[in-house]
Amino acid sequence: MKRCRKSRGVTLGEIMVALALMLILISSVAVIFSQATDTYTIERSRLKIYKQVKNASRIITDDLQGCIPFNTGQQRFIMENGVIQDDGTITYGANGGHDSSAGDRLTFRTTTRVSDTMVQTVEIVYDLVQSAVDERKRTIVRYDETGSEVRSRPMYILRRTMRAVNPTDPSKFDQPVKDGSGSIIHNWNGTSSHELCEFLLSFNVSYYADNHTYSELEPSPCPATDPLGDGAGKNDPPSTPAYRIPKVRVTMIVIDDAGDVQERVFTVDVDIP
Repeated sequence: MKRCRKSRGVTLGEIMVALALMLILISSVAVIFSQATDTYTIERSRLKIYKQVKNASRIITDDLQGCIPFNTGQQRFIMENGVIQDDGTITYGANGGHDSSAGDRLTFRTTTRVSDTMVQTVEIVYDLVQSAVDERKRTIVRYDETGSEVRSRPMYILRRTMRAVNPTDPSKFDQPVKDGSGSIIHNWNGTSSHELCEFLLSFNVSYYADNHTYSELEPSPCPATDPLGDGAGKNDPPSTPAYRIPKVRVTMIVIDDAGDVQERVFTVDVDIP
């Protein structure tokens, strides 16, 4: 007659080992999931910025290629050298600032698309502004390996402002652009302005000069005090032979997100007909 052998139970030590292995496995899965989530978030932010820069480059190109001719007396082409200060303000007309501290401003008159369905002759201004509602989009802070702040830099939004002709004075473009129903297009505090791109560190404008190279705006050939193409001043006939800006280069430095430290440079060259 065979004796029944008692089944051996699980010891407390074995349970503890199993629990430890389970915790290690869960922790590993959590780390992998967290890394995958962070990668997805970064890539999504990067794609968003790339899309904004691509769209801004396309709009800038379309606007410049629709420029009113320089010999009509109706153009008002202005390129202003802007230097970004440590406090985030931009000083126009100053020297320097052609790289990571460029905050240039570009103004001109053009026939271009002002909405999805409307084309008008307007005055366009491209400049940098800081976010008035989101503090996270105003400053990028960088830290060293100890976690101490080593540098902070202001961030900007690339703004495109449109101005329509004054009905009582065709030489002035000082009215908001409106659609067929009379509503202001891209209404920003009563002006026709909208944001093209976020997380900009600099916006640099250069032009193709007579020496067949791109020159910085130091000095500008057409400052705000003497626009090019308006038929007056020192840089328009009869004071000087007729001149036009054949090409403009726009260079933008952006980051993927306010929490990212990777700077990326985008350049667009535009031929002006």
